[in-house]
Amino acid sequence: MSAICPDCKTPPDNHQEWLCFCGESFNHFNNIGKCLHCGYIHEFTECQQPGCKSITLHLNWYPPVTENVMNLKSELNLISYLEKASLSKNPIRRLDVE
Repeated sequence: MSAICPDCKTPPDNHQEWLCFCGESFNHFNNIGKCLHCGYIHEFTECQQPGCKSITLHLNWYPPVTENVMNLKSELNLISYLEKASLSKNPIRRLDVE
């Protein structure tokens, strides 16, 4: 899966490394932000482009993942709304659910 900075739209250099809290350096994109030394999963990644340096959620570096999550949230909100609407209009069904 290819990664790209959500702000400057530049892909990371395959040779760049970030420093983990445990002191080990590693490439955030080899294991989706997980340090192989201590197992810590980094939720955020800093862009190393000189003109950017933005810090964003690591998963936002993978546009298809971000789009799929947003679509899924939207669908789940719609399903939740429809279920609540139908339950409030049908007291018998509401009793069946509880």
